[in-house]
Amino acid sequence: MLDAETMAILCDDLENDELVVRVHLHMLLDKIHRNTVSEHVVNELADVPLKVYGRGWERFEGRRNPRHEFLSFDAMSDNSFQYASRYGILDAAPIHDSLHDRTVRAMGNGAGFLMGSDWSYETFLGSDYGNLFFDGSPGALRARAERVMQSPEDHRALCRDFAQQYKRNFSLFNFTKYFEGMSDMIRTRAGG
Repeated sequence: MLDAETMAILCDDLENDELVVRVHLHMLLDKIHRNTVSEHVVNELADVPLKVYGRGWERFEGRRNPRHEFLSFDAMSDNSFQYASRYGILDAAPIHDSLHDRTVRAMGNGAGFLMGSDWSYETFLGSDYGNLFFDGSPGALRARAERVMQSPEDHRALCRDFAQQYKRNFSLFNFTKYFEGMSDMIRTRAGG
């Protein structure tokens, strides 16, 4: 959708260069996507007790659902308590094809999680971890949440297994090397 002509028009309208415009569009689409996932969570789990942490939930807090408690934390370093939950976290991620940082922190803490993503868990790891991800289809989140509530220990075990498989297949070293390669490619294209 963002061909050269469209980008030129946007850059002219926003009076900025292409990189700034692309970053602005990414941030805007990220916010729209995350708001959509957040609304899906509070609607689908309207009767489930939830503790919702973070900013940007004000319009949902305004619904005054007695089952949903909206809380905040100041610094990222102050949020580790959320990974001690028996049931784990629900990650309203702004992405669809990789893992979100909050989910990765849950994995590192051996905690349970459900992540709003359409990540291809079968393709990458060879096992079915589909119960850890919800994509917005009707009833999918609800079914996963019911499974977690019925057996939080089994859910946490599945999350830990996923974390081990993920770490084995997607090491930090390989990511760093990939990132270095991408940086070299960008630098070469930029002529520097």
